[in-house]
Amino acid sequence: MEELPELDAVIIGGSAGGMTGIMDEAQRLLKVGGRLVVTAVTMETGYTILKELKGRPFTYEGYQMSISRYRKAGPYHLLDPLSPIFI
Repeated sequence: MEELPELDAVIIGGSAGGMTGIMDEAQRLLKVGGRLVVTAVTMETGYTILKELKGRPFTYEGYQMSISRYRKAGPYHLLDPLSPIFI
C-alpha cells in the first residue's frame, strides 16, 4: 500500500486475526484528523480493537448495534435477533 496517498478515512471491516498490522497501516495512511472506523462481531476482536486504540494517538468512542431479521410465522411476523456488531 506504499503507493496510496494520505487518506481522509479508513474503514476496517475484518482482520482475520491481523488487526494490529492493519491498524498500523491505517494509522500510517490516515491524514491528521482523519477518521478510522473499525467493526467487529466477536468479543475478541472488539477487545483487540480497544487495546490497540488505547496505545495510539486517536480520540475514540465505541458503539454496539443489534439488528433483527423478521420472518413470517403463520399469519404473524417474528423478529429473530442477529449477532451484535461493535463499531
